[in-house]
Amino acid sequence: MLDAHPPKPRAAGVDPAALAALIARAAKLSAVDGATARAFFEAEFRPFAVVSSDGNGFFTGYYEPIVEGSRTRSAAFATPIYCRPDDLVEIDPDDPPAGIEAGTRFAQKTADGLAPYPDRGAIEAGYLDGQGLELVFLADPVDAFFIHIQGAARIRLAEGGEMRITYAAKSGHPYTPIGRVLIERGALPSGGATMATIRGWLTDHPTEARAVMAENRSFIFFREAAVDDPALGPVAAAKVPLTP
Repeated sequence: MLDAHPPKPRAAGVDPAALAALIARAAKLSAVDGATARAFFEAEFRPFAVVSSDGNGFFTGYYEPIVEGSRTRSAAFATPIYCRPDDLVEIDPDDPPAGIEAGTRFAQKTADGLAPYPDRGAIEAGYLDGQGLELVFLADPVDAFFIHIQGAARIRLAEGGEMRITYAAKSGHPYTPIGRVLIERGALPSGGATMATIRGWLTDHPTEARAVMAENRSFIFFREAAVDDPALGPVAAAKVPLTP
Protein backbone atom coordinates (compact mmCIF):
# COMPACT_ATOMS: atom_id res chain seq x y z
CA MET A 1 0.00 0.00 0.00
CA LEU A 2 2.89 2.38 0.70
CA ASP A 3 4.17 1.86 -2.82
CA ALA A 4 0.79 2.78 -4.29
CA HIS A 5 -0.02 5.60 -1.87
CA PRO A 6 3.16 7.04 -0.34
CA PRO A 7 2.56 9.67 2.36
CA LYS A 8 2.59 13.30 1.25
CA PRO A 9 3.30 16.34 3.40
CA ARG A 10 0.26 18.35 2.31
CA ALA A 11 -0.89 21.23 4.52
CA ALA A 12 -0.08 19.42 7.77
CA GLY A 13 3.63 19.48 6.96
CA VAL A 14 4.16 15.82 7.91
CA ASP A 15 7.58 14.33 7.08
CA PRO A 16 6.66 11.70 4.45
CA ALA A 17 9.75 9.55 5.05
CA ALA A 18 9.21 9.48 8.82
CA LEU A 19 5.53 8.61 8.41
CA ALA A 20 6.33 5.86 5.89
CA ALA A 21 8.85 4.36 8.33
CA LEU A 22 6.28 4.48 11.12
CA ILE A 23 3.66 2.74 8.97
CA ALA A 24 6.19 0.07 8.06
CA ARG A 25 6.87 -0.55 11.76
CA ALA A 26 3.14 -0.80 12.43
CA ALA A 27 2.79 -3.39 9.64
CA LYS A 28 5.25 -5.65 11.46
CA LEU A 29 3.07 -5.85 14.56
CA SER A 30 1.17 -9.10 14.94
CA ALA A 31 -1.91 -10.02 16.98
CA VAL A 32 -2.58 -6.39 17.87
CA ASP A 33 -4.89 -5.96 20.85
CA GLY A 34 -5.93 -2.77 22.60
CA ALA A 35 -2.93 -2.68 24.92
CA THR A 36 -0.45 -3.25 22.07
CA ALA A 37 -2.06 -0.54 19.96
CA ARG A 38 -2.04 1.92 22.86
CA ALA A 39 1.61 1.22 23.58
CA PHE A 40 2.50 1.72 19.90
CA PHE A 41 0.77 5.08 19.65
CA GLU A 42 2.21 6.27 22.96
CA ALA A 43 5.70 5.34 21.80
CA GLU A 44 5.48 6.62 18.24
CA PHE A 45 3.37 9.79 18.50
CA ARG A 46 3.22 12.98 20.50
CA PRO A 47 -0.22 14.33 21.46
CA PHE A 48 -1.21 17.87 20.55
CA ALA A 49 -4.15 19.88 21.81
CA VAL A 50 -6.25 21.25 18.96
CA VAL A 51 -7.85 24.51 20.05
CA SER A 52 -9.34 27.57 18.39
CA SER A 53 -8.55 31.18 19.22
CA ASP A 54 -11.07 31.12 22.08
CA GLY A 55 -9.40 28.07 23.62
CA ASN A 56 -12.04 25.53 22.60
CA GLY A 57 -11.51 22.51 20.39
CA PHE A 58 -13.76 22.06 17.37
CA PHE A 59 -14.12 18.93 15.26
CA THR A 60 -16.59 17.98 12.56
CA GLY A 61 -17.89 14.50 11.86
CA TYR A 62 -17.60 12.72 8.52
CA TYR A 63 -20.96 11.57 7.28
CA GLU A 64 -22.39 10.07 4.12
CA PRO A 65 -25.43 11.85 2.62
CA ILE A 66 -28.13 9.60 1.17
CA VAL A 67 -29.96 11.15 -1.79
CA GLU A 68 -32.24 10.12 -4.64
CA GLY A 69 -30.76 9.64 -8.11
CA SER A 70 -30.74 7.72 -11.37
CA ARG A 71 -28.16 6.31 -13.75
CA THR A 72 -30.20 7.86 -16.58
CA ARG A 73 -30.76 11.58 -17.17
CA SER A 74 -34.39 12.69 -17.13
CA ALA A 75 -36.46 15.75 -16.28
CA ALA A 76 -36.66 14.45 -12.70
CA PHE A 77 -32.93 13.67 -12.46
CA ALA A 78 -31.02 16.29 -14.42
CA THR A 79 -28.00 17.22 -12.25
CA PRO A 80 -24.93 15.12 -13.14
CA ILE A 81 -22.19 13.84 -10.88
CA TYR A 82 -19.07 13.45 -13.03
CA CYS A 83 -16.23 10.96 -12.99
CA ARG A 84 -12.65 12.11 -13.49
CA PRO A 85 -11.85 13.51 -16.96
CA ASP A 86 -8.89 12.06 -18.86
CA ASP A 87 -7.28 15.50 -19.26
CA LEU A 88 -7.16 16.13 -15.50
CA VAL A 89 -3.69 15.36 -14.14
CA GLU A 90 -2.20 15.53 -10.66
CA ILE A 91 0.77 17.86 -10.18
CA ASP A 92 3.20 18.60 -7.37
CA PRO A 93 1.58 21.38 -5.32
CA ASP A 94 4.99 22.40 -3.99
CA ASP A 95 6.51 22.71 -7.48
CA PRO A 96 3.71 23.59 -9.90
CA PRO A 97 4.42 24.27 -13.58
CA ALA A 98 4.47 27.83 -14.90
CA GLY A 99 1.07 29.47 -14.89
CA ILE A 100 -0.31 27.23 -12.13
CA GLU A 101 -0.84 28.67 -8.66
CA ALA A 102 1.30 27.19 -5.86
CA GLY A 103 -0.64 24.72 -3.71
CA THR A 104 -2.71 23.49 -6.67
CA ARG A 105 -2.82 19.69 -6.95
CA PHE A 106 -4.55 19.27 -10.31
CA ALA A 107 -4.32 20.86 -13.74
CA GLN A 108 -5.54 20.33 -17.29
CA LYS A 109 -3.28 18.61 -19.80
CA THR A 110 -3.49 20.41 -23.14
CA ALA A 111 -1.58 20.31 -26.43
CA ASP A 112 0.32 23.39 -25.24
CA GLY A 113 1.16 22.03 -21.78
CA LEU A 114 -0.57 22.30 -18.42
CA ALA A 115 -3.21 24.90 -17.64
CA PRO A 116 -5.69 25.58 -14.82
CA TYR A 117 -8.73 23.33 -15.17
CA PRO A 118 -12.11 24.98 -15.91
CA ASP A 119 -13.85 25.89 -12.67
CA ARG A 120 -17.31 25.10 -11.26
CA GLY A 121 -19.04 27.83 -13.22
CA ALA A 122 -17.62 26.64 -16.55
CA ILE A 123 -18.35 22.97 -15.85
CA GLU A 124 -21.92 23.64 -14.75
CA ALA A 125 -22.38 25.77 -17.87
CA GLY A 126 -21.68 22.66 -19.97
CA TYR A 127 -17.91 22.39 -20.39
CA LEU A 128 -17.96 18.60 -19.95
CA ASP A 129 -21.10 17.95 -22.01
CA GLY A 130 -20.81 15.18 -24.60
CA GLN A 131 -17.79 13.47 -23.02
CA GLY A 132 -19.74 10.65 -21.38
CA LEU A 133 -18.39 11.45 -17.92
CA GLU A 134 -21.76 11.42 -16.13
CA LEU A 135 -21.64 8.86 -13.31
CA VAL A 136 -25.17 9.40 -11.96
CA PHE A 137 -27.87 12.07 -12.06
CA LEU A 138 -29.48 13.72 -9.04
CA ALA A 139 -32.79 15.50 -8.62
CA ASP A 140 -31.45 18.45 -6.64
CA PRO A 141 -28.40 20.58 -7.58
CA VAL A 142 -28.10 21.64 -3.94
CA ASP A 143 -27.71 17.97 -2.96
CA ALA A 144 -24.93 17.70 -5.55
CA PHE A 145 -23.19 20.78 -4.14
CA PHE A 146 -23.15 19.43 -0.59
CA ILE A 147 -21.93 16.04 -1.85
CA HIS A 148 -19.00 17.93 -3.41
CA ILE A 149 -18.25 19.42 0.00
CA GLN A 150 -18.52 16.08 1.76
CA GLY A 151 -16.72 13.99 -0.87
CA ALA A 152 -18.94 10.91 -0.63
CA ALA A 153 -22.58 9.84 -0.80
CA ARG A 154 -24.97 6.96 -1.24
CA ILE A 155 -27.49 7.24 -4.06
CA ARG A 156 -30.87 5.53 -3.86
CA LEU A 157 -31.39 4.69 -7.50
CA ALA A 158 -34.71 5.11 -9.26
CA GLU A 159 -33.88 1.87 -11.08
CA GLY A 160 -33.63 0.08 -7.73
CA GLY A 161 -30.76 -0.53 -5.33
CA GLU A 162 -28.03 1.81 -4.13
CA MET A 163 -24.69 3.03 -5.39
CA ARG A 164 -21.91 4.62 -3.36
CA ILE A 165 -19.79 7.40 -4.82
CA THR A 166 -16.55 8.67 -3.37
CA TYR A 167 -13.93 11.29 -4.17
CA ALA A 168 -11.73 10.69 -7.22
CA ALA A 169 -10.15 14.10 -7.98
CA LYS A 170 -10.88 17.82 -8.05
CA SER A 171 -10.47 20.69 -10.47
CA GLY A 172 -7.63 22.21 -8.48
CA HIS A 173 -9.20 25.55 -7.68
CA PRO A 174 -9.24 26.57 -3.99
CA TYR A 175 -12.32 25.80 -1.92
CA THR A 176 -14.45 28.84 -1.06
CA PRO A 177 -17.07 28.41 1.69
CA ILE A 178 -20.28 29.91 0.36
CA GLY A 179 -21.50 30.47 3.91
CA ARG A 180 -18.94 33.25 4.10
CA VAL A 181 -20.13 34.57 0.73
CA LEU A 182 -23.72 34.70 1.97
CA ILE A 183 -22.67 36.50 5.17
CA GLU A 184 -20.67 39.06 3.19
CA ARG A 185 -23.74 39.68 1.00
CA GLY A 186 -25.95 40.12 4.02
CA ALA A 187 -28.03 37.09 3.10
CA LEU A 188 -27.14 35.38 6.40
CA PRO A 189 -26.28 36.99 9.75
CA SER A 190 -22.72 36.93 11.06
CA GLY A 191 -22.14 33.56 12.70
CA GLY A 192 -25.33 32.21 11.16
CA ALA A 193 -23.86 30.05 8.41
CA THR A 194 -24.69 26.40 9.08
CA MET A 195 -25.47 23.58 6.69
CA ALA A 196 -29.17 24.04 7.45
CA THR A 197 -29.22 27.83 6.91
CA ILE A 198 -27.08 27.64 3.74
CA ARG A 199 -29.25 24.88 2.28
CA GLY A 200 -32.38 26.77 3.25
CA TRP A 201 -31.19 29.94 1.52
CA LEU A 202 -30.20 28.07 -1.66
CA THR A 203 -33.57 26.31 -1.76
CA ASP A 204 -35.49 29.54 -1.19
CA HIS A 205 -33.52 31.49 -3.83
CA PRO A 206 -33.25 29.11 -6.81
CA THR A 207 -32.58 31.88 -9.36
CA GLU A 208 -29.59 33.11 -7.36
CA ALA A 209 -28.36 29.78 -6.03
CA ARG A 210 -26.30 28.71 -9.06
CA ALA A 211 -24.29 31.94 -9.09
CA VAL A 212 -23.66 31.70 -5.35
CA MET A 213 -22.54 28.06 -5.58
CA ALA A 214 -20.24 29.03 -8.48
CA GLU A 215 -18.35 31.29 -6.04
CA ASN A 216 -16.83 28.01 -4.84
CA ARG A 217 -14.72 27.42 -7.95
CA SER A 218 -13.51 24.03 -6.70
CA PHE A 219 -15.25 21.13 -8.45
CA ILE A 220 -15.11 17.50 -7.31
CA PHE A 221 -15.05 14.39 -9.49
CA PHE A 222 -16.19 11.01 -8.18
CA ARG A 223 -15.89 7.30 -8.75
CA GLU A 224 -18.29 4.52 -7.90
CA ALA A 225 -17.25 2.47 -4.87
CA ALA A 226 -18.63 -0.96 -4.12
CA VAL A 227 -20.90 -1.24 -1.08
CA ASP A 228 -19.33 -4.47 0.15
CA ASP A 229 -20.58 -4.00 3.71
CA PRO A 230 -23.56 -1.65 4.20
CA ALA A 231 -22.63 -1.33 7.89
CA LEU A 232 -19.38 0.44 7.00
CA GLY A 233 -19.13 4.09 6.08
CA PRO A 234 -17.65 5.86 3.06
CA VAL A 235 -14.12 5.39 1.77
CA ALA A 236 -12.12 8.29 3.23
CA ALA A 237 -8.63 9.73 2.74
CA ALA A 238 -6.91 6.56 3.94
CA LYS A 239 -8.60 4.64 1.06
CA VAL A 240 -10.48 2.32 3.44
CA PRO A 241 -14.14 2.37 4.58
CA LEU A 242 -14.76 4.23 7.82
CA THR A 243 -16.27 2.45 10.79
CA PRO A 244 -19.31 4.03 12.49
